[in-house]
Amino acid sequence: MDILKNIDELLVSWGIAPSLADMLDQFIAFALVLIVAFLADVLCRNILLKVVAHLIRKTKATWDDIVFDRKVLIHLSRMVAAILGFRLRMFLPTKGCNNYVAIGISAFVATLIAWLTSFLSLNPSIAEALPAFMHSDTPWHPLMACALFIVPGVPLINFVCDMLDGYIEVGMVRALNTLLMLFAMAFGIAFAIQVCHIDNFVKDLTMTPHHEYWEFAIAAAVSAMGFSTIFSIPRRLLPVVAVGGIIAVCFRNFVNLGPSNGNIGLDMGLSIGSLAGSALISIIVIKARHWFHTPHQCITIPSVIPMVPGVLMYRALFAFIDMHGVVGEVTVGMNNLIKASLAIICIALGVAIPNVFFRRFIADNRKRKLLAMLVERKKKNGEFVDLHEVEIK
Repeated sequence: MDILKNIDELLVSWGIAPSLADMLDQFIAFALVLIVAFLADVLCRNILLKVVAHLIRKTKATWDDIVFDRKVLIHLSRMVAAILGFRLRMFLPTKGCNNYVAIGISAFVATLIAWLTSFLSLNPSIAEALPAFMHSDTPWHPLMACALFIVPGVPLINFVCDMLDGYIEVGMVRALNTLLMLFAMAFGIAFAIQVCHIDNFVKDLTMTPHHEYWEFAIAAAVSAMGFSTIFSIPRRLLPVVAVGGIIAVCFRNFVNLGPSNGNIGLDMGLSIGSLAGSALISIIVIKARHWFHTPHQCITIPSVIPMVPGVLMYRALFAFIDMHGVVGEVTVGMNNLIKASLAIICIALGVAIPNVFFRRFIADNRKRKLLAMLVERKKKNGEFVDLHEVEIK
């Protein structure tokens, strides 16, 4: 790139060794991108947004009032940390960076940026300088979502499928790869939490949603389509993945929630709900994949990723980070870790088991149909000729 080349030449002209300049130019370029993004954010907040708000107050339309009353812009700003972290995750391996190191760095940077965005609402001086629609009642939520793009959904599902199919060695390799990715992700997030001294914000966040099912559906559709773009899903499948996310999340919530927490459902718990939601979408896709001519995992994995229990994962992470030798701290951390692990394992099993068993049934059915066709053809055309017995002259 010309920018990196110019930075490299400038550093060399200042007397820095070429080898060192080649290492520094990438970090300087990334720092410049962050500075430009910060300046653009300041410009938008202090000038552009005030002008837009002034114009909107003078219009007679009501849709723009909804945009500001519902704080749509502040919700959209929460995507900044995930976008920059994802771009960094894709950029580092192109420069020869180890894959697990790139995951750790991306998780650290995404968490750091998400922490910085929380000051828009938590810092009194900054909050006073911003319009009211830029304030958020949930400033910590971006921290839970900023690193979800690293969740190794594909290796996890493939590991479970291989183990169920009997490919133990391949499955263990994929399981180890999944664990290393999770450890790298956890290290990056934990390092950012320690550096920034982020308080344990998840202890007060409830795991019981109190929204309508149409709100679950919209959130699931947007989330599933977002994750599908990470897996390079064709654009024609985005509506299909959105419907899959709606089915999986809404059915999970119906099985999980119930009268005990003031909701409509079967009240069977998170693990059973995750298993039921992922299994249902997996069974549907077994048939639907022939309609859309795409592999089973291309639809199921993005559809079930929104069910990953982020709150439980962060509770476990904070519990282990904040240990001070008090009795019961390990129990709290392990309790959250086991609950999160069970939910993730149930999601993986729900996706893999129907696919594996139905695939075997379909394969046996195809073999029977092929054998019947061969027998019928043999009756019509007589004995087949074995080409290996024919002497070629």
